[in-house]
Amino acid sequence: MEEYSMRLMKSFLIMMILLMGVVTAFAQQELVLGDTLTVDASGTEMEFEFGAFAGDELIISATSDDFDTLITVLDDQGNVIDSDDDSGERFNSELAFTSPADATYTVVVSDAFGQELTGTVDVSLLLPSALLQDPVVEATMETETIEATPESSAECVETTGDDTIGVGECYTGVADDANATYSLDLAAGEAVQITAESDEFDTYLELVDGNGLVVAEDDDSAGDLNSQIDFTAPEDGTYDIVVRGAFDRNADGAYTVTVISADAVASSSEASTGSAIEPGMDVEGTYNGEYIDYSFNAQAGTMYSITLSSPDFDTYLELYDANDNYVAEDDDGADTGTDSRLSFSPTTTGTYIIKVRSFGMSGSGAYTLSLSTVQAVALTVDEPYTVEAGSDERVFTFEANADQVYDLYALSAGEDDLYMTLYDPSGSEISYDDDNGYQSNPFFRALNLPEDGTYRVEVSSYSDSELTSDFTVYLEETERLFIDDEPTSFSVGDRSDVEVVAFDVKAGETYRLVLEVDRDDLYVYGDMLQPEESGMSYSVASFSLNNVRRGVFDLDAEYNGLMRVVIDFSLYNESANATVSVTRVTEE
Repeated sequence: MEEYSMRLMKSFLIMMILLMGVVTAFAQQELVLGDTLTVDASGTEMEFEFGAFAGDELIISATSDDFDTLITVLDDQGNVIDSDDDSGERFNSELAFTSPADATYTVVVSDAFGQELTGTVDVSLLLPSALLQDPVVEATMETETIEATPESSAECVETTGDDTIGVGECYTGVADDANATYSLDLAAGEAVQITAESDEFDTYLELVDGNGLVVAEDDDSAGDLNSQIDFTAPEDGTYDIVVRGAFDRNADGAYTVTVISADAVASSSEASTGSAIEPGMDVEGTYNGEYIDYSFNAQAGTMYSITLSSPDFDTYLELYDANDNYVAEDDDGADTGTDSRLSFSPTTTGTYIIKVRSFGMSGSGAYTLSLSTVQAVALTVDEPYTVEAGSDERVFTFEANADQVYDLYALSAGEDDLYMTLYDPSGSEISYDDDNGYQSNPFFRALNLPEDGTYRVEVSSYSDSELTSDFTVYLEETERLFIDDEPTSFSVGDRSDVEVVAFDVKAGETYRLVLEVDRDDLYVYGDMLQPEESGMSYSVASFSLNNVRRGVFDLDAEYNGLMRVVIDFSLYNESANATVSVTRVTEE
């Protein structure tokens, strides 16, 4: 997530990056839509190639526990057209990329600080509208009968056929890059729920009537990229259930198809809902592969912590309001292992539903669900708050004004690697930081918050280990650095490695930003936040300087307003001086 901004990609940037240095060549690997490649990292950068049509919308990510990833996208001429450093979780890279042309592109994965690559990295290409690859022709697509071994399920019995399935039956098969079709006989008015699940591919379900028409289809309604169709037959007939992969890909891997009646769905829902839980309670239960629901009454403005733990399976928590609207979810947010924990502060008083399940809806065994209220510490501007070692104070709130700019940071008195997460008044995460402050402490510089209200900040250890030293949280009013007709100079490193500069823009105008630093041994990363008509801002481009002193960047403004530029310096407890100037580019 970009700090202090809504991440929306709405326009393509006209950007010129000054690049210097030697590029080390590596053999390119093919990156295929929907795949995640896990590779051993080596050298200073690695290259991956993919094809796309003009207008394709893709999500490109690079995730590693061993180094701070940076991804750069090159066109087929080797020109840099986009890049990202920390938009993913925990300083990993995630880039929303719109292909400007029919072309083959190269993704370059490197270390954000220019270091040698070590360990492993996961590189993914997801969510396109289309991908340049051999087209799938619906009329000639082969449907293969899959050899399968029936598997028992809590709500179905094993089917005995290899190409038919009945209500109340389930079937497990292994697809080898081919689709699977099962016949299902239904009477007029008969209501069923059809589910396709897999841990190995993103399933897609189609239900086809006797005339060959698709009467229902679904991608991810069952959660975790699994598919689910609820269907009532309009007349007697035989229907075909087609299991395939999402994004027009064939099924490839183990899967399970289940058909149950709507009455069984309702009965199962009634059996697993209605259990109540209250703050301060620990509830023990047994999970058998189906959602188990717990309800509780929550008061607006109160902070709640929900923890789900199990010695037998990888837990997963989901939270919904009384109208079945999604609120939050968590997989491994607890301090240990694969247990789950989420915190939330409702904006409205009412009933909320906790859904207990396992990751991937697989596994079973005993679990413990705990609900508690969290006593948040109210921060006051210019009054630092110190937490003593061993205290459980980790959640803080503060009242913010959208017209004011704030610095928010924490300093450890010892060797703890602190991590801060910031939430808006609705409880949604809007930013996080690990080491942008002095001595690698977290620091939110020049926070420009989107609305008035109560914000929440949580302090933890980056590695989720126990904090062993005192730490102090600071909230200070500050002013942004504004660039007008004259260059603006500033220093970084004494308090924070990040600076935020701003300048006014007019819609339709092109602006040139020049950044100069007094050292040539730094990696500098910047993000430009474009104003929107609504008054919000979103990231339109990122840029970087690697061991050079000067960079020049051009961009177009879509709306009138304030353009902000967040500039991050890799200082490692040192300091640097920089100068930024902005000029309007006049057409010749």
